[in-house]
Amino acid sequence: MKYIYSVLFFLLLGFVAHSQTLRVSNSTNQNTSHADSLWFTQQEYIEHVYGNLNMSEVTTNFLIQRSLNYFEPLAHDGKFGNDSTVRSFNEGMQLYNTLYYSALDTAAGNGLLHPSVFYTQTKLEADQGYIPLVLINRSYHSITQNALLSGLLSTNGDSTVLYDVPNRSSSPYEKHRLFTAFHTFEGFAYHSNGDVKFKIVPTSFNFTDTVAGVLDIDFGDGNGYVTVTRNSNKNITYTTSGIKTIKVKEDGLESSFNFNFFRDDVYFETENIVLPELESYRNITSGLSASMPMLSVTLGCDNILDKPILLVEGFEIESITSSDQILRSMNTYNLVGRLLNRGYDFVVVKFINNDASIIENANNLRLAIDYINNTKIGSNKLNVIGLSMVV
Repeated sequence: MKYIYSVLFFLLLGFVAHSQTLRVSNSTNQNTSHADSLWFTQQEYIEHVYGNLNMSEVTTNFLIQRSLNYFEPLAHDGKFGNDSTVRSFNEGMQLYNTLYYSALDTAAGNGLLHPSVFYTQTKLEADQGYIPLVLINRSYHSITQNALLSGLLSTNGDSTVLYDVPNRSSSPYEKHRLFTAFHTFEGFAYHSNGDVKFKIVPTSFNFTDTVAGVLDIDFGDGNGYVTVTRNSNKNITYTTSGIKTIKVKEDGLESSFNFNFFRDDVYFETENIVLPELESYRNITSGLSASMPMLSVTLGCDNILDKPILLVEGFEIESITSSDQILRSMNTYNLVGRLLNRGYDFVVVKFINNDASIIENANNLRLAIDYINNTKIGSNKLNVIGLSMVV
């Protein structure tokens, strides 16, 4: 069900579209009055729109529309087991920021850290080798969907300011609960040999206005829900790579978030083509080069080089990424493994002189392509993937 706050359409459209609403600054210089049009700051705009409302009915001290952001209330209330899954740390931070900036008085704190302080705290935990888990379990208010249509609030002629309606029949506000959990790892995928050290909802990351209940977490490792203690460390072992959906339960409420994990000990049987072999081929074709490439070949299940996929290393000043690391970086969702099982072969190209001119390494890549095309068996075309070089 799409929950639309129609009251916001006219009120917020101007600000979101590069602050189309103006304020006027009056000044006097040498007995001459000047009126200058200036853009609203975000806080000025919030006060302009909502400053005339009596917020005594907003007992949670949070009015979600004040944040100028939005999330679907029913998608993150923890009820019925059908909430939207938080897909990344960035998405979790968006939910946190929305709640923080919806506070009637952000200076009061309301139990929430300023987003920049919160972010710094996550980095401090990461430096200790842990991935903290965040839990938000707080109530907030929102303006009801039909507040204007039902005559619970009024607006001015150009629909830019809200006003209270005297003796209204009911409140224009309704109370919701934000129940969401998320991890604080910022990268695309977390790499390890299988072990992950989680910090279970540290005290500074437990944003709640209720009495803490029993916390149960399913870490997506196949072992189901386990009861955990806040502010404790939990080591989890994942046997496979892929996106793990971690579920958190507390007092009948449930939230889930994705954790993209890559197991580093995936092993591919690889043969490196030694330099002299390629050098001999180079002598036959167009002469030697100082930035000769190294080819690392991983054959598919048929052990025949007949369906090659060429992976060309990206630019690195220090060239510290190995051929094996390049291949494993492509194995998200076991992509490499599945293609090998279908008979495809992977050839990783690493340049001896990675920072040579692009023309020189392009010529070397051409030689590598010619070499594979003249070596492979059958008529299947060579597929080429460049990690940064345009191929």
